Amino acid sequence: MSLDTDIDEGQELAQEGNMEEAKAGDNPATDADPDFYVEDDPVGAPGDDPGEPLEGAQGGDAPAPGEGPQPEEAAGPTADQAPPDPAAEAALWKDKYLRALADQENVRRRAEKQVDDTRKYAVERVLLEMIPVLDNLNLALSYADPADQAVKNLSVGVGMTVKDFLERLSPFGFKELVAAKGDSFDPNFHEAVGSGPEPGLPEGAISSMVKRGYLLHDRLLRPVIVNLVRNPPAAGDEAPGEGPGGEA
Repeated sequence: MSLDTDIDEGQELAQEGNMEEAKAGDNPATDADPDFYVEDDPVGAPGDDPGEPLEGAQGGDAPAPGEGPQPEEAAGPTADQAPPDPAAEAALWKDKYLRALADQENVRRRAEKQVDDTRKYAVERVLLEMIPVLDNLNLALSYADPADQAVKNLSVGVGMTVKDFLERLSPFGFKELVAAKGDSFDPNFHEAVGSGPEPGLPEGAISSMVKRGYLLHDRLLRPVIVNLVRNPPAAGDEAPGEGPGGEA
């Protein structure tokens, strides 16, 4: 009984060994490499579980959607922006050019005017210092007595000096201004310092000249100093309600 049992167990072991050899022959990698080892259940390999993200795919260091380097936008008009009009752009640049040209011309004209004014009025301060000298000479002529022959000869010499002085200054633009009795008052060239009655002359007219005026080109150095006519009102021109004594 025990002999039969041992035989049966030996046959079962032999059959199991043949089955294992058959399985081993189906894997050529195992036969070729005796060190080849295959895990029975390779669970937990990275990427095997579709629900588990790979390491570094997401985390604190991963950029959020929309962040990080973005591709550079291509230069040029977009779909919502129309391309520039060449005619309008040319007109804009032409307008800028004309404005710059006008500014340059204005600067040039101002510079020329400054140079011309400097040349024209360079002697202004000198002439202003000479005007009192002319005033004294003219004052001496006004007080000369023509009946006295000696004084008359002196006044002729002084008059010739004044005339020569004005002629020599004339090329520099220096001119003398005078006002005659009865002339109209011009505030651009006259300055009134007094007034008085003058029968036969209109109200506000020039009654006498006190000092002569002078010009340097078109610039007034000194106006003509004059007195104006201020006649008293006539007896019938008194204001209503006023009596002879000035009381109502």
